[in-house]
Amino acid sequence: MEGSDEPAEETVLLEEVGQKISFVQAYVHRGRLLEGLCLYDYMSIVMLKRRREGVTVRGEVEFDSSWSFSKTWVQVLRRPGKHAIVCFDGYLGMNFDEDDDERYYRRYVMSAAQLA
Repeated sequence: MEGSDEPAEETVLLEEVGQKISFVQAYVHRGRLLEGLCLYDYMSIVMLKRRREGVTVRGEVEFDSSWSFSKTWVQVLRRPGKHAIVCFDGYLGMNFDEDDDERYYRRYVMSAAQLA
């Protein structure tokens, strides 16, 4: 990409066993069963796991079959009471052209009591 004025379209995360997917990528292809969830709820109750041939895991939910990663990845529902607490960390603005000498961060973590 050296010398290119074009910004990179997206980041590709790689692990030892190949490409990793993000929750944002997966959310769009979550399928009918999970289509009513907002992104925050989706991230709280779903784990993203690689498929293991011949192994079926309790709580598996298929991705939309038209997505290329649906053959290698699966969504697994977390057990009741074992949901994840989502923590957003970073800029809360989308204007990347704005020159920002001072860095403002806001962090918010919800406790289990607030989620109930």
